[in-house]
Amino acid sequence: MENVKIPENWAVYIGDIDDKSAVFRVNLGLAEVLPLEGYPEAVRVSIQLKKPDENGFYDEEEREIAYAIDDAIAAVVEAQGAILAGVVTYQGEVAWHCYAANGKALEEAVKAVEGQYSDYPLAVKIAANEAWEVYFDYLYPNIYEMQAIQNDKVRDHAREVGDQVEVPRPIEHYLYFETDKDTQRAADKMRELGYEIIDVGKVEPDEEDDPNADLGYRILASKVGTPVAINVDTWDLVDVALDNNGEYDGWETMIVKE
Repeated sequence: MENVKIPENWAVYIGDIDDKSAVFRVNLGLAEVLPLEGYPEAVRVSIQLKKPDENGFYDEEEREIAYAIDDAIAAVVEAQGAILAGVVTYQGEVAWHCYAANGKALEEAVKAVEGQYSDYPLAVKIAANEAWEVYFDYLYPNIYEMQAIQNDKVRDHAREVGDQVEVPRPIEHYLYFETDKDTQRAADKMRELGYEIIDVGKVEPDEEDDPNADLGYRILASKVGTPVAINVDTWDLVDVALDNNGEYDGWETMIVKE
């Protein structure tokens, strides 16, 4: 087992499994250090909720005990030297996905939690850790889910400073490309989607950059929208970028307090 400190960068996003909504809570920081030696087994620990809501998630009544069980399982995983990679809530089930040096030892330790919460029996499944595929192929967000996570961060910051995130205002978006042809094609598509192109062209190096560096091309565009409903617009622009060999680099807007 490698003695590596696992970075902590937890994020929550809504995904789907078999066309049904699921809540994923995943440690994005784990991707920075994988693969690691010494964790040959993937361990899945799960409980069934007693009163899931219409989306299959826990309601206010069950939230407190669900959080308590989560804290207890996380503490056991840490004490065992295992890794908690993520937690998925889906169709009335909460599942903790872990990686361990000894899955059986982790199972026995986790079962102690069951004694504290007898109404919530734990189901444990142990499988071989196949190239960390549960983490990368199941837990880790795709490009659209990752963008939604970034949108949440910007929105949360705006709320913290008093922004009324439901109020429409111009929102500026940044996209980067390698060639002028791709840039112009993307700009045309963005105009079709209702964006005003504020600036488009070659990215000039800053004073501290190599003056001969090729930094590609940038589009700065604006469209009226609301931070609270920004996901669809950003997903459209992710598609525009992907279709033209580019990258969507996020958005910014003014703060509206009244």
